[in-house]
Amino acid sequence: LRSVAASHTARARGLVAPACRDWRSAAPPRAPPRGGPGAAPLVCGQTRSNAAAAAGGVEEVRKLVQETMNGHPDLFAEFAKTQEMDLPAFMKLIELIVPSMGREESKALFMSMDTSNDGSIQSAEIFSDLTMAILHNRMNQTVDHPLEGSYHCLPRPPFHSDPKQLQAIQILKVVFDEVVVAHSKPIPVPVTPSRPQEPPQQSMGMFASMFGGVRKTKPTTQVKAVEQLPPKPNAPKGAYLYGGCGCGKTVLLDLFFRSLPEGFTARRLHWHEFIRD
Repeated sequence: LRSVAASHTARARGLVAPACRDWRSAAPPRAPPRGGPGAAPLVCGQTRSNAAAAAGGVEEVRKLVQETMNGHPDLFAEFAKTQEMDLPAFMKLIELIVPSMGREESKALFMSMDTSNDGSIQSAEIFSDLTMAILHNRMNQTVDHPLEGSYHCLPRPPFHSDPKQLQAIQILKVVFDEVVVAHSKPIPVPVTPSRPQEPPQQSMGMFASMFGGVRKTKPTTQVKAVEQLPPKPNAPKGAYLYGGCGCGKTVLLDLFFRSLPEGFTARRLHWHEFIRD
């Protein structure tokens, strides 16, 4: 992954990149709800409990999370013992609670919650008001890209939707799709033109070398060296983020990095490290 960033004021480039749709969990469509005009509508993949939690508040979401864990003891047996949850179990929990969230979104949320960076989150973090508010907000959002989903998983407050951030997300979506597609292909090797070789000089014999090797014939014309052009970049074009302090540059970059698919070879560098290298 080369430089990853996007300008808040940059305009979207007219690039057409293959859309990465496989991040979404394939949930079968369900029949429309019954029960009169007061019934909450069901989004694709939602159950009645999910819809009630989305229409309710934080406490409804907390209740749904607890009921989901109790209803699947085989999936969350380790959590019941240790009160700690790893990434695979968390992704399964999110898949059951918010079916429209993809694996990349779940991973990004888990990495944000794992403040100790030890690969696990505790019960207090899972059932916190902040986590419940994030899940509640995401239940009421419809997105078509992992970056948008991760953006809507930001806790509100303190975050709030910003038009310039949303504009940057649109640019980053193009970069994201191109990078993911390029990652699945072999790295192209730039072809470097070979330097022209000078023709070998003819030997004039032993006596010629003894008497200074004076050449009687006209010297051949010297072959002009062909200027070698630098190899063209073969990585997807990135984008550059700039703006004032607190406008969301680091948040968007972190969302991009954390939303990449599992096993993606990427490094998150500080600006000074990137410029130094």
